[in-house]
Amino acid sequence: MTIDELKSLFNLYQYELKEFIENQYAVFSLTSSTYPAVEVVDMGVSQEYLVRLKSDYANSGFAVKVCPAKTEDELESYLFNLFFQVKETNSRINLRYAEYTQSILNSYIFQGASNAVKYEYVEVPFQVERNFMDVKSSSTGLVESIISDISIKGAQLIIVEAGAGYGKTSTAYEVLHYFANKQSDVRPFFMELHKDRTAVIFRYLLLSQIDRSFNIKLGSDLVIHNIKKGRIPLILDGFDELLSRDIDTGEEETNQNKVETMLSTLAELLTDQAKIVLTTRKTAIFAGENFYEWYMKHSDNGKRFQVIRYQLGNPSIDSWLSATKRKHLPTNFANIINPVILGYIRYLDDNDYAQAITDETLSKNYFEKLLRREKDRQDLPFSVDEQMIILRRLAAYFAGFNMTAEKRSEIKDAILELSSEILVKNETALKDRVGLANSLSNHAFLDRKGESDIGFLNDFVFGTFLMYAIKDESDSLCNDYYHEITYSMMDKALMAASVFDKGTRQYFWQGIQTKCCINDILTFWSDIILMDTPQRDFKNISLDAKTLSERILGSPTGRISNCSFSNITFKNCIFDFQFITDCSFINCTFDGCQKDGSNQDSGFYGCSCSNDFIDDYEDDIIVQQSEDDTNVLLDILALYFQVDKRSRRMRMISKIRDQFDHRTFKKAFAQLTGDGYIFTNGDKSHITQDGIDYYKKNRP
Repeated sequence: MTIDELKSLFNLYQYELKEFIENQYAVFSLTSSTYPAVEVVDMGVSQEYLVRLKSDYANSGFAVKVCPAKTEDELESYLFNLFFQVKETNSRINLRYAEYTQSILNSYIFQGASNAVKYEYVEVPFQVERNFMDVKSSSTGLVESIISDISIKGAQLIIVEAGAGYGKTSTAYEVLHYFANKQSDVRPFFMELHKDRTAVIFRYLLLSQIDRSFNIKLGSDLVIHNIKKGRIPLILDGFDELLSRDIDTGEEETNQNKVETMLSTLAELLTDQAKIVLTTRKTAIFAGENFYEWYMKHSDNGKRFQVIRYQLGNPSIDSWLSATKRKHLPTNFANIINPVILGYIRYLDDNDYAQAITDETLSKNYFEKLLRREKDRQDLPFSVDEQMIILRRLAAYFAGFNMTAEKRSEIKDAILELSSEILVKNETALKDRVGLANSLSNHAFLDRKGESDIGFLNDFVFGTFLMYAIKDESDSLCNDYYHEITYSMMDKALMAASVFDKGTRQYFWQGIQTKCCINDILTFWSDIILMDTPQRDFKNISLDAKTLSERILGSPTGRISNCSFSNITFKNCIFDFQFITDCSFINCTFDGCQKDGSNQDSGFYGCSCSNDFIDDYEDDIIVQQSEDDTNVLLDILALYFQVDKRSRRMRMISKIRDQFDHRTFKKAFAQLTGDGYIFTNGDKSHITQDGIDYYKKNRP
């Protein structure tokens, strides 16, 4: 290394050059400490002179170290391990991991259940997409695959997507835990964004957490330097929590400019060997054309960093339950896919399990059991029903202000204000209503978020209490909050409600109609999840990434037209195509589905089925392929180029489809994909090199 390169490196760690003799040695003194210390970098000096040099500095009151490293990488590793205390810091990961896993177990260990249960991460099925093109399932485990990607040379943005409460945070903690026994050269930085809303702009939030998590004397510049070097893998859990209200509508590409500042901060970090693992619920932001164009622009067409996108599937009962428990599981529980409820069943002892699986309201049973336990644990005077009222009002308060955590003092004040009549009724000389509110702020269904904030235990718990709040007709105290509920908040309530009995779901649906203001996309999901079929007509909406079982689509009172369905798994659903017209189904799976009428008016792209569900469409294409209009083919291909007519762009099938007659587009697009001119990935599509050659040959 040259002396300028040495100075630049040591300056990062707040050393200044004190003495230098070319090709012999350099001495750097530490300026950030009141205790005088120097590092001697041996560049070829004799051992005899080195001993004398050390002695001279030691006699002058300096603590002297001789840097053993020779190359630039060795010097960087030496300084990094010295200042970031890698071995000691990583060993503390075990404590953080144990705290997290115990908090999960605490919600499952009931009176009479075995206290010897141990936490075990349950693998989930997933697909991985690399650089928007290559999509495949993997035979390796999810965490193993992510760790493998972290070890790849070059900068990597690793996105882990899943529905609310479907394993994102647990996966992030498993990735973190992998580093617990690493003693050198790597020190992960874990940010739980849903626990810290001190800044709405990601850059400021990053800097504030760096200041709290690292020795402040090191400075954020040094931390960011090592993030870029890959020595500090950055794990961001809950990135979607930073989305603003108007971005988070569920509609594709909504106000993309407002997330540009978030993405630009990531782009600045993604150089050299940076590794960023980002978990988020499924959102259009990372699936749309604008994100692809952001990637191409900031990654220098994929040369500077790669994007790896994991999409987590639904949990499998086979993975969660033992063979014995599965054997005695009633058939009406066979479609349970909620991890919290599966965890509840998993950790029940044999006696409680036998009782729980005979209860048709399994989810309600879980909440009542934990509320009864909490009454005993904290000696609460409140009944189960009173606890439910207090917590559902608190959930409405959270939803109304679009927050996931708040300071404990604010939580106590909210409980005091919203549930004063219940507190006054139950206060005693030993514990007044303020003391009762304080006890409730330590409730098992609440959890510490960050250093001083608390929030609900998980998305399923929050969603359930919000559902109960909205469906209750007798309690109007929180009605003003319901008008302010955002897409993500309502989505959590819908996902929670999906595992409750039909009566509960229907009352929740009625509450939504009278109390809430939601967009067409949420209206569709509320109909299909809560009422099993659309309750009104729907036009021109895009729907993505759900699993629907035993639902009915299309009816005289629920017509569906010109809508796009992407990445949805339909299980044992019934489609009446008399009332479904001009729709697109992209990368969807139809498992055991039935259809009434012909589906030729709709397009199916990259879909699969377990029977002849889409045969009508395929036969139609075979008959008419010879009549394709070359100009239409070229018009479609033209949309895959930037304005310069040279650079490629990714296009959403659902968007380009709207620019053509649907039947004409269906035939032409089938030919383009069949000839290998266009590659499809869900709703995303790209022009191939063969497609470029065809376009240039026929339309120069």
